[in-house]
Amino acid sequence: MTSSIERAGLPVVNITAVPTISEMVGASRVLRGCTVTNVLGDTRLTKEKERELRRSYVLRALEILRMEINSKQIFTLEGTV
Repeated sequence: MTSSIERAGLPVVNITAVPTISEMVGASRVLRGCTVTNVLGDTRLTKEKERELRRSYVLRALEILRMEINSKQIFTLEGTV
């Protein structure tokens, strides 16, 4: 789905805990999430800390959308893999 949207001219950030699969299907911008069962969160955190974590993922995804990408890249909250 991600690569189809990108072919239409819209940039997409795929947030996933299994970035290799996203790479195989052609996603250009992949943001590594936490776990398969909770991609944007961590149930061990307090409710407030988990909310901060989720916000960090959304802000990072928006930052990645603004980047010029020439090849497939995997990103983390801190940087690029």
